[in-house]
Amino acid sequence: MRLLDEIPVFTPESMAGWGFGGAGNAILKEGDIPASSMGPAMKLSWGDVHHPALSQTNARYDGQYLFVNDKANGRIAVINLHYFMTTQIVRNPIFNNDHGATFVTPNTRYIIETSQYNAPLTGSYAPIKEYAKAYRGDMTFWRFDRKSGRIDPNQSFAVELPPYWQDLAIAGHVASRG
Repeated sequence: MRLLDEIPVFTPESMAGWGFGGAGNAILKEGDIPASSMGPAMKLSWGDVHHPALSQTNARYDGQYLFVNDKANGRIAVINLHYFMTTQIVRNPIFNNDHGATFVTPNTRYIIETSQYNAPLTGSYAPIKEYAKAYRGDMTFWRFDRKSGRIDPNQSFAVELPPYWQDLAIAGHVASRG
């Protein structure tokens, strides 16, 4: 087998020039951790790509976009399949890791990202004996705008979940259609 091409996402890739100047640097920077009360800003130059999801129209794959999550760092990437390029990285401001993400609604109106490991939503410390009270999961519904080919964080929302671990899921099909 030969490697014909690869689509760099969360990690600089010298073969493609991704992260070595140009637009790739700006897109990679979108996924960095900003400074907060929890600590200093952090530049992320690696990721753990999991669970790709293809865009859909009327619950059928349309091959326009691919969405992948970064399990280790709680980020979502948008890949334009017309150009085979990563066009956006969005960092989840609520949680630091995800799994079972990404999955899309039948017309790719939303890309859904779920936290894997429960934690206090404030990002602060809580002892494990307070797990049921202080720890929570999260499900973020990222609004996807097909015209721009980008996630719109201002039109997105999140749902707080009980402290159980999330994994693979599907939305808007079979019993949950509509």
